[in-house]
Amino acid sequence: MKPQMKKYTFLIFAVLFFASSIIFLPSAIDAQITCPAGQIPNPFNQNVCIDAPASPESCAAKGQVYNPNLKICGDPLPSPESCAAKGQVYNPNLKICGDPLPDPGSDTGPGSGSDESPESGAPTTGGGTDGGIFTPLVTCIDEAPICSVCQIFQMVWRVVQFLFYAIMLPLVAIAFIIGGIILLTAAGNETKITRGKSIVWNTFLGFLVAFAAWLVISTVIVNITPSIGGIDYPDDVNIKWYQFPDCTEGTEVPLPLFKGSGSGGTQPQPDNDDDDGDQTGPPVSGGRCAPITDAGNPCSVDNLSNACFGSNAENASRACHWESNGDPTIPSGPDKCADGTTFSWGLYQINVIANADKIAGGACTGVFNPNGTARPQGDCLQCQSGSPTNGLCGSNNICVKWSCTVNGGGGVNNEKYKACVSSIQNPATNIGAACQLSGDGSQFNDWKIAQDKCNLP
Repeated sequence: MKPQMKKYTFLIFAVLFFASSIIFLPSAIDAQITCPAGQIPNPFNQNVCIDAPASPESCAAKGQVYNPNLKICGDPLPSPESCAAKGQVYNPNLKICGDPLPDPGSDTGPGSGSDESPESGAPTTGGGTDGGIFTPLVTCIDEAPICSVCQIFQMVWRVVQFLFYAIMLPLVAIAFIIGGIILLTAAGNETKITRGKSIVWNTFLGFLVAFAAWLVISTVIVNITPSIGGIDYPDDVNIKWYQFPDCTEGTEVPLPLFKGSGSGGTQPQPDNDDDDGDQTGPPVSGGRCAPITDAGNPCSVDNLSNACFGSNAENASRACHWESNGDPTIPSGPDKCADGTTFSWGLYQINVIANADKIAGGACTGVFNPNGTARPQGDCLQCQSGSPTNGLCGSNNICVKWSCTVNGGGGVNNEKYKACVSSIQNPATNIGAACQLSGDGSQFNDWKIAQDKCNLP
């Protein structure tokens, strides 16, 4: 083909292509898909809709917040208020919501079956990091602040104990067994005899070095912690050199190393019982058993005296201090239903299921369905350690999930549940229920652990 003809041929094709674009492009544009609200046509495929780019307005419409850096919507960061609405606590260090840890010495709330609560004063723990023999290495990660000075030392002490008992001792035993087997099977072979003796001797020396290190570290940590951690123990408390003290101010129980078996050597509690069932000994002073002195707190002695406790106001203040530290909004740690709702709240950790009839206005009546019969809140589904039997966890254990649920569903977002929580968080309502349960402070049988620890009537 001649060059001039090639030139004309190219021009003809170009003109045809341009003409077809003009003819068919409007129809393609007219055929563009109509997208629903919140979406736009895909610029690369006009027949497909895609989500519109996020904007502050679109995020707000979905209950989310706009991230200007990533240009996306996301859930708002937790706040103390949003955590409280879900029955959780806010951790300001990690900026997350989390379930509060069960109080080591607290009742699980009146009517919740306090016979299952730990009575030893030391934390009753679930499966440990070492297979369930030892208490956990870190026990304060869900609290705020994350760890106190005392708890940091406590963690170091636990790590040292774990390395010595759970790792070093088994390795020493294995090494001795290997050395002994080599010696027994040597049959006069000098090489094997020398090797076996070397293993046994080196293992023994290693054990002595490890034991000396453990002895020094444990003794130093245990003895410096009370002064650095600011723990004030009664004069009659005898904490052994190999035990670590509980970080709860005023406690009388050293923290055990092992779970359940008592190998950590927890000391027995003072016996103030005259065998007639009445607590007659002197009250334990200091710490959480002391009356609340803040005049602005609803659980101060004067405020409780003017409420309904009268001459029993001091004991009532001590019980409130133990149960909630005088915080009217605090939820119970272990008293949880299967749907995540909390059923014990406030100054006296009132169980709103068991004591719905004692809550003014009937705000909590009919809110929950127990779905079981072992306790007013139903059957235990999960124990802090081990499995429940016949719907209960047994002594020295705690149930951390019960079968109860909120009627009508919705969990923590159920409006009746919110109204119930708001009512029991009201100091006057909570104190009124406590007055009925305690006979205006004449006895504190529904707060068994506070009763025993603080020597309440």
